[in-house]
Amino acid sequence: MVDGLRDAAEALALADLAEAEASRDVVGFASAIRRIMEWPQDAATMAHLSGRVMASGLTPIRIHLVCEPDSAMMRDATVCFAAGDGLLASITQGHFAETPPGDAAFVVILPPQPYDQTATEMVAGVQALSQAAQDAGAGHVLIADWPAASIASSIADRAAPNGSAARTLQANLALREALQAQQTQHVLDRSGTASAVSGPWADPRLSLMHGGPAPGAGAAFALGREISRWVRAATGRARKLIVTDLDGVLWGGVLGEDGFNGVHLGPDGPGAAYQMLQRHLAAAHRDGAMLGIVSRNAPSDVEEMLSSHPGMVLRRDQFSAVHAGWRPKTEVIHQVAEQLSAAPNAVLVLDDDPTERLMIRGSLPEVTVPDSATDPLALSQHLQCMGWTDDLTTTAEDRLRTSARATPAKAAKPADLATLQMHGTILTGRNIPVDRALQLARRVTQFNATGRSLSADRLANLTKDDDPMAAVLHLTDHFSDLGRIGLVALQRDQDDVIITDLLISCRALQRGVDTVLLNWAAGAAREQGAIRLIGEIVETPRNLPVRDLYQRHGFDEVADQPGRWSVPLTTAPVFAPHTITLD
Repeated sequence: MVDGLRDAAEALALADLAEAEASRDVVGFASAIRRIMEWPQDAATMAHLSGRVMASGLTPIRIHLVCEPDSAMMRDATVCFAAGDGLLASITQGHFAETPPGDAAFVVILPPQPYDQTATEMVAGVQALSQAAQDAGAGHVLIADWPAASIASSIADRAAPNGSAARTLQANLALREALQAQQTQHVLDRSGTASAVSGPWADPRLSLMHGGPAPGAGAAFALGREISRWVRAATGRARKLIVTDLDGVLWGGVLGEDGFNGVHLGPDGPGAAYQMLQRHLAAAHRDGAMLGIVSRNAPSDVEEMLSSHPGMVLRRDQFSAVHAGWRPKTEVIHQVAEQLSAAPNAVLVLDDDPTERLMIRGSLPEVTVPDSATDPLALSQHLQCMGWTDDLTTTAEDRLRTSARATPAKAAKPADLATLQMHGTILTGRNIPVDRALQLARRVTQFNATGRSLSADRLANLTKDDDPMAAVLHLTDHFSDLGRIGLVALQRDQDDVIITDLLISCRALQRGVDTVLLNWAAGAAREQGAIRLIGEIVETPRNLPVRDLYQRHGFDEVADQPGRWSVPLTTAPVFAPHTITLD
């Protein structure tokens, strides 16, 4: 049954892939690749698909692998998983004796198993290589830990406190401790990936050929998937809204037919699989993902299930939106995403009905709709392996976001804003929360003036300067704490100060945050002795809301420099009265 469903889903995905190639539809191409990669693929399929990705026209990104021996399947799997997130991964490879290239967005270090080194020596070696990559200018470095599964040892060696297994565990713990405070160096969980692979981690024949443990087909596929999780998180492509059906997804059976006591949901029997899936969703919610329900059921029945069924792991207050009824699901999903300010490519939809999935993809092609949603166990495994909602860090703002409620959008009026009693605190220098600032830079695409992502190195320089050249705004109102929702960064250029980065979380748009940030920027520029404040707009497919920012605030377009706007600082500009009270 499951194999038949997989065959049918893959056949449809392959047909959609061919259609997307013919029409040069990059969104459709990424959607089709995502669905194909839901199931393990063999080396020949990976090589074929990665070749098709190279001609897809997706957004390019460079990844450099440092590994011995070579694994063509791991490279191909990484390319295909990245394509599912709209990225065209160009992958190069080097050896441990070489300094990685500085123009790589990601350097992935997969160290071999050193049988004659201590845990301290193992960690020191990979740390030195990682630092060399960072010094050369690499964006993020992923250092794989060591899989105990690749070690052939006796039971006595495995039990010994100084044996190979103990040494590997010590090295893995030391590596995590060493990288804990790093913003752009991360642990790639190769040991955890190894434990989830069915069959041996290392391929005996490949290992013999290369003189060291070489990942087998299953391990190479899993490593490519694990690398892509980090790439997705670091490039701001995580899904932040999960919209789920109910019947056949959160519980077994049909609520309208089987009734409150007849659905399968509990710790035993068929209901246990649905509780497992709910626990996965609860974990995603704790880490900052918003949850929504779109289901064909009577609203009163759904409310009763959410509030009082003893088998429910998830409860009503964990859902930002609950829509039960008989409107077209595509229409409701689009409405919920808009109300919660979630871009279509940040939405994950779980629905067990293949017809509904087909219709959702047709109307909302950027939305992720996995085919494994037909089975709660397969879907739980899919969510666990793919990590769709992963981010590099979890901040207080992530948890605040999960309490958001879908409400009809409307333009804010000054009188409305005044009633919110908004209060802002501007954080500068060493008070800037680095994790949150980098998270804003990764995630914000709509109100991002240039579309650029502020690097960790540049932020580090801005936050250690005695003269404040960057600020983050923390906003509260009468009802809630919105958290740290705006960022502006400046750069001196002779007599000018340039706004290099200005971005605002979509949760705080139309509240006057842009005016507060511009007023702060003007004041900081005047303190620097600048004559002009320069702003820049670089149009991207997503930043329509920010394009009139400087024009609205009285800046003049700079002659012969399209996209650049300036305002003189000969008098202190106050761009507009605003209703945010500042400390």
